[in-house]
Amino acid sequence: MAVGAAVPGFLCVMNIRRSWALWALGIFAAVATAGGEGAAQQGLDQPLEVQVTQTGFAGETGRAWTVQPDGSWAIRDIGPGASPGPVATGRLTEAQLGQLHASLDRNDFRTLPSETGAAAVPVNPHRVTISLGGRKVVVTTPPGEDPLATVGAARGSWTPEGRVAAIVHDVRRLTAQ
Repeated sequence: MAVGAAVPGFLCVMNIRRSWALWALGIFAAVATAGGEGAAQQGLDQPLEVQVTQTGFAGETGRAWTVQPDGSWAIRDIGPGASPGPVATGRLTEAQLGQLHASLDRNDFRTLPSETGAAAVPVNPHRVTISLGGRKVVVTTPPGEDPLATVGAARGSWTPEGRVAAIVHDVRRLTAQ
């Protein structure tokens, strides 16, 4: 009888050990995927472009940041008199591409409205535009305001403007501009 009572206790200890081993294996697999090849493969599948512009009597002027799926990036000026080539170029590392992908996911880019901000700006509006994979998101701010400051003030809030600001901030940070 004493032996029979010890066996179920022994089996219970074995089940607990097996559960802990499976839990630890699951944690190890999650950490390995998050920091290993899985993270390196999470990047862009299409080019990402961010534009900050103002429309005025001279047309549309501003700056654009483009990041290609391979990590190469270019910054160019927009508007009449802008040089035809990029003003800066570089390449993001795999880790930086992962950070950019994470920013798009964290800010839920795919669910942002296509247009937001000042509803009726009669003349000279500022625009912050993010384009990725056929999807375009435009935030319009009134003239005379710095669009990055206006949109940036909302950064960290879960408004469309705040989410756009967070993505723009990350693109600018990752391209060191």
